Amino acid sequence: GDLTEVINSSGLPLRFGYDERGRITSWTDRNESRYSYTYDAEDRCVFQSGDEGHLQLSLEYGERDPATGLRVTSVTNALGHTSHYTVDDALHVVAETDPRGATTHSRRDRYNRLLSLTDPLGRSTECRYDDEGRLASVIRPDGRATAASYNEHGRPETLTGPDGSTWHQSLL
Repeated sequence: GDLTEVINSSGLPLRFGYDERGRITSWTDRNESRYSYTYDAEDRCVFQSGDEGHLQLSLEYGERDPATGLRVTSVTNALGHTSHYTVDDALHVVAETDPRGATTHSRRDRYNRLLSLTDPLGRSTECRYDDEGRLASVIRPDGRATAASYNEHGRPETLTGPDGSTWHQSLL
């Protein structure tokens, strides 16, 4: 069955509602505020809203562009401001355009790790990973970097900031 209720230590429930297809259609928080969801025929959320319009969003899903393989999902908030998210076949966001038209691009590797983020002004931040796939450094657009090294248990051991300051920690 579906999870319908979670009761916290004070005895107050967080409640969930579902439709006949098992999709969550609502949740009511411990303060009795209700949030609801509407879906299209492809089981995609197309509208969400809380009481009095809180957290209200409408979503529109574009068709796949045959030339690029990308799709655009548009999200409009309660104020009527629309952001556009360009996603690849793996549903990774590769570009985000804000309501003013400024676009930020992201590039990921085959493991979905962020490789670079380029802001609307063309400034790029790069992420590099060690052989174990852990974040090893973040290089800012000005060339300054933050770096991390890890202990034999894979826990962060040394962090070096872009100003050269270093923090050491011991974790098991």
